[in-house]
Amino acid sequence: MKKYTIPFSALALGLLVLAGGATKASATTVTEDATASFKLVAPTETLKITNATDLTFEDGVISADDIVTTNSADAVVAIQELSGNAPGWQLSAKLGNFTGTTNGKTLTGAQLFYPSVTPTTTTAGDASGILPVSVATDTAFSGADKGKILAAGSDAANIVTAAAGKGYGSWTMTYPKNKLQLKVPAGNLKDTYTATLTYTLIDTPVASAPAS
Repeated sequence: MKKYTIPFSALALGLLVLAGGATKASATTVTEDATASFKLVAPTETLKITNATDLTFEDGVISADDIVTTNSADAVVAIQELSGNAPGWQLSAKLGNFTGTTNGKTLTGAQLFYPSVTPTTTTAGDASGILPVSVATDTAFSGADKGKILAAGSDAANIVTAAAGKGYGSWTMTYPKNKLQLKVPAGNLKDTYTATLTYTLIDTPVASAPAS
């Protein structure tokens, strides 16, 4: 009877080949969902006028005709609506009577023109869909700009509004130098005149016009 001897190295190699040819079991994967939660709340003060610069106008020269002068520097009105509900808002301005600092007399017939401007915001992304709108129902005393005219001593009037769902966040209205106009009728006396300008912000949108 013949005996055959298989070298150990050859035997080991054969076992490795057989092992390599075996089918590997597929890995098992499991998933489980958890919840991440976060509450965003409104601050204590949700509606603010954060900036309202004083208006200074170029000197006017007495004339037999009405005088129209303009602002000598940029003017800014800035607001914040932070309720988180985007209710819309109205920004109005009220111009008091101009009173002379020397003679104490009232400047008669004065009117102030606010031009329509595009508000800017710090809100991230494209804000065109939530943009407030400047009131543009009147024409400037000089030129063709549209905006809103306030009469000194009269009721407040809206100058910028935001519809419901718009105008949330921080907004700045910048009125460039020489764009605000002050009209002073002839017949007023020489003096330096000052008036109180009151801005009011209310978180109510402008009522829609009834359907015809």
